[in-house]
Amino acid sequence: MNATPEDLSQQAEREELARLLPAAAARGLSPHRHLLRKDHLLNVITEDARRATAPRRPGLARRLALPVGLAVAAALIALAALPGGQGGSPATSPRSVGRITNAAYDLEHTDDDLITLTVLDATEPVDTAQLQRDLDSLGVNSRVYAGEPGCQAAPPKIAPGPDGDANKDWLRSHGWEIGPTGDGHRTVLTIRPGLLAAGTQLFLYFPLAKSDPANSFRAMQAGLLVPPAPACMPVTSSYTPPAG
Repeated sequence: MNATPEDLSQQAEREELARLLPAAAARGLSPHRHLLRKDHLLNVITEDARRATAPRRPGLARRLALPVGLAVAAALIALAALPGGQGGSPATSPRSVGRITNAAYDLEHTDDDLITLTVLDATEPVDTAQLQRDLDSLGVNSRVYAGEPGCQAAPPKIAPGPDGDANKDWLRSHGWEIGPTGDGHRTVLTIRPGLLAAGTQLFLYFPLAKSDPANSFRAMQAGLLVPPAPACMPVTSSYTPPAG
C-alpha cells in the first residue's frame, strides 16, 4: 500500500515532536551516584548499630559490678569470721541463748556451753519443782531435791572425782562448780553439761526448802551422783551428802 500525503504529514509531525522532546533518562545510576548511595547506606547501618548497642552498656556494667560487689561482701564476711573479728579486735564475749529469771534465782545459758544458776535472794523460798523444769529446758541432766519429812531413802551414791580434788579446777574436771560471787553476796552454781562425767547425774539438794523456806538457798548443796538416784532426801540441816 502506498502512503498517502496525510500519512506522510502525520509521520513528519511525530518525528518533529520526538526531536523536540528531551532524551529518555537512562536506566540505573551512574557510578558516582551509586557510590554516594552506598556510602549513605553504610552510614545509616553504622548509626543504627551504635544506637542499638548503646542502651546495653549500663546493663553490662551492672552485671559486671554485681559479682564484684558480692566478692567484696564475701571477703568482709570471711574477715569478720576470723578469730578476733575485723582488724584484730578482741573476740566477742559469750552470748546468752536462754535465760530464766524469777524472784529467787537467775538461770542463764550462754553459747559457750556454760549454764549459770545465780541466787538473787537467799531469803526467797525456792520452788524446786520449777527449778527442775527450768534445768530440763536447758538440757541439764539433773535431779533437784527438797528435803522430805520422814524420808528413809539411802543417801545417793556420789560419783568419784579425779585424784587431788583440792588442786583441781572443778568446773573443768567435774563439769560443775558452786561458790560465792566475787563480792561474796550471792551463791553461783556453774555447769558445763558437756564436761559432766558419762553415767552421772547432777543433783541439787535444798534440805530446808520445806522446813525453813526463807533459808532454802543458804543450805543449798550440789554434786554428781551415780544413778539410780534416790527417791528423796531428808529434811535436816545436819544431813550432808558426800558432795561439794
